[in-house]
Amino acid sequence: MYMKIGATLSMMIISILIFYGSTHRLSKKQKKEKWTVGVITAFALFVGVWLLFDPMLKSPSIVTEFLFGPLRHLMEPK
Repeated sequence: MYMKIGATLSMMIISILIFYGSTHRLSKKQKKEKWTVGVITAFALFVGVWLLFDPMLKSPSIVTEFLFGPLRHLMEPK
């Protein structure tokens, strides 16, 4: 149990460092970009912790497909 708590805390620290490193170069006017980086980083942290506590999860790509599948036609170039 302590291993999972330690791994979760380390993933959170790494996510905070990634967020800080990614948004450090952005200006204060680029709020949408900062929110985007924050949401993507939080989603990656969520999937990482989920995989840590549920190792029988098929694949992160299945979760990503489930969440972003309806938006696929908007993201593909025409």
